[in-house]
Amino acid sequence: MNKYISLIFIFGLLIITACKQEKNETKVAIDGQTWWKEGILYQIYPQSFKDSDGDGFGDFKGVIEKLDYIDSLGVSIVWMNPFFDSPLVDNGYDVADYRASILGTAI
Repeated sequence: MNKYISLIFIFGLLIITACKQEKNETKVAIDGQTWWKEGILYQIYPQSFKDSDGDGFGDFKGVIEKLDYIDSLGVSIVWMNPFFDSPLVDNGYDVADYRASILGTAI
């Protein structure tokens, strides 16, 4: 179940980012620029980004609370570091269980 909630959350972030960039997409198409070259990237390490429940670790709700702020910076690409169960040998990229989110759910 957590796997699906995590995937839905990531998909939702991508949709929100894409919808808020309609004006920029038009400009990019007119200027002949490409988003992966000229886009503004904002990387989020969720565990330390924003703690919404006071347990000392960032969580999905904290990320969601700050989406408007990230948008106000003119960001066109959001990269979220891994948030799955991991031994943290490789900053979370060494996932131990893709079904176990360490951040809980966005609900």
